[in-house]
Amino acid sequence: MAQAGYDAFFFGRIDYQDWQKRSDDQALEVIWRTANPHNETLLGRVLYVHYSDTKFLIHDNYFCRSIFCNGPLDDGRYSRVADWIREQSRSFKTNNIAMLVGDDFHLWQQAEKDFNGIEAMIEYYKSHPDYNIEAK
Repeated sequence: MAQAGYDAFFFGRIDYQDWQKRSDDQALEVIWRTANPHNETLLGRVLYVHYSDTKFLIHDNYFCRSIFCNGPLDDGRYSRVADWIREQSRSFKTNNIAMLVGDDFHLWQQAEKDFNGIEAMIEYYKSHPDYNIEAK
């Protein structure tokens, strides 16, 4: 993978016991030192949840697989997202958290809402430094 130009990869699923131990040890992110003549390294990261990690915020629409499918978030949901980010951060040694939006069943049928929602969320956290979240 390194020779093909990859510098990182994500694991979507691992055994739940392995996940729990890695989460407890803040080891969901690793540097994989490859065994080849070029000695490349790859960043490997286990996703905090399989995918669509923000669907817990949606309880009113089974077919909605993105937190943004009902439009922009309100202050309460931004606060819940911030709590979700902080919860995930306890399982990593780094300050970088990958927040996933949508999933394979969502099929980006409302991509414009998702992208507008992502942009609005980035701007929201920029304008509310008290959350201490730098969204990109």
